[in-house]
Amino acid sequence: MRISETLSPQRAKALAFIKAECASGRGFPTRREIANHMGWRHVGSGVLDVLHALHRRGYLDREWMVDGWKFSLKEAAHVE
Repeated sequence: MRISETLSPQRAKALAFIKAECASGRGFPTRREIANHMGWRHVGSGVLDVLHALHRRGYLDREWMVDGWKFSLKEAAHVE
């Protein structure tokens, strides 16, 4: 899948936060951490919508786990 260059400001902000957290060694942020960073009071479908959109555009990998989707930053996205 090719990485798309066009992201909405909201998705770009979330991706920048995810990259910074992964680069710092803290690993992929929780949905709560992403919601807090985005200034959202609730961890509802908004966070999942952003994560799924980043997956569709090639920035994230995802894997189905027993308790739901597990997302991770694609290796190619680390170097951008």
